[in-house]
Amino acid sequence: MYGYRLRQVRDLRRLTQAQLARDLGIHQSAIAKIEQGSFEPSDDLLERIALQTGFPKSFFNSEDTVDFPEGSLVLYRRQAKLAAGDANYLFQLAHIAFEHLFARNAKKVRSIPISIPRLQDEDVITAAQLTRSSLNVEPLVPIQGFVRRVERAGVICIALGIDEIEGFDAFGTWVEKWPVIVFDGGKPIDRIRLSLAHELGHLVLHQAIRGSSSNAEDEAKAFAAELMMPEEAMHSEIVPPLTLTSLFDLKLRWGISMQALIVRAHHLKIITYNQYRYLMTSLSQQGYRKNEPGSDKLPPERPRQLRQIAEMLYQGDIRRLAIDVGLPPQLAMSLLETGAGEAPLFVSKVDVLSFPSASWQVRSTGK
Repeated sequence: MYGYRLRQVRDLRRLTQAQLARDLGIHQSAIAKIEQGSFEPSDDLLERIALQTGFPKSFFNSEDTVDFPEGSLVLYRRQAKLAAGDANYLFQLAHIAFEHLFARNAKKVRSIPISIPRLQDEDVITAAQLTRSSLNVEPLVPIQGFVRRVERAGVICIALGIDEIEGFDAFGTWVEKWPVIVFDGGKPIDRIRLSLAHELGHLVLHQAIRGSSSNAEDEAKAFAAELMMPEEAMHSEIVPPLTLTSLFDLKLRWGISMQALIVRAHHLKIITYNQYRYLMTSLSQQGYRKNEPGSDKLPPERPRQLRQIAEMLYQGDIRRLAIDVGLPPQLAMSLLETGAGEAPLFVSKVDVLSFPSASWQVRSTGK
């Protein structure tokens, strides 16, 4: 048994070693030794672990095949003060989704060439402009179908249904040769688009972080702003006096939140600080700071690459997919359906499958 797999499952189930040991009726030290690799559980104990956690025995005996770095999750945790348990949960969920649903099947399907640039010495604005070109987007127009364009540029996009975690948007990392962006698929699409642009900035600019983490975050924010709201275009399209009505129209055209457009207009000195404050106050008074209007009118965007691999290799047979990749079917289906944004992929009924356990924690939001 590979002890790292038990640690992964504990993080996903949000269990301490003591809690899992209590549930299994064994000492905490036994769990510690299994995870350290100094103790091999008996077949009976492994069976009990599988039944208690809902993961098949094959998962615990599978070697970790990819080195999955934390990437910008480290920066995100510092900025957002994400709790350690939440960070571990997100990391392991992303790791498992990438390894079991993509990497294990990558050799079976035609790979997509990676076309996003990897830059070191370019300034942020130039980097954003070069990235626009790599996505086959003209310099001064809204980016339509942004998520799919990012996927077609070779980025593996993983949508998670994690509405129980407050404050998380996205993180990005290079996994060996693959660029990966992980995001909360339950957020409004205008927020998802800007979050993906931010993480794309980290992938393009920060293969190795130089300087402080705050500088890296500032660069990623500037990159995302130029990528999604080019300065030259904004000077043409944002015409004072700005109103919530004109901002709403701009949101529908550019697929970016009204708040982000206000911030961009102020940063570019299209509006004054007093105008910025007035507009932000107006948003607050209308209750729009937390729930903006118009997001449901934007075209839905969800990643499709993981789903397409499953369609190609398994034709909707969740039983065979779960067995082949060594995951609980509930988890595999949640990861694939959260990112689909379309009709359900799987025709098999999860409730008649093997690996029964307590209800799975990851929930597809259906958004």
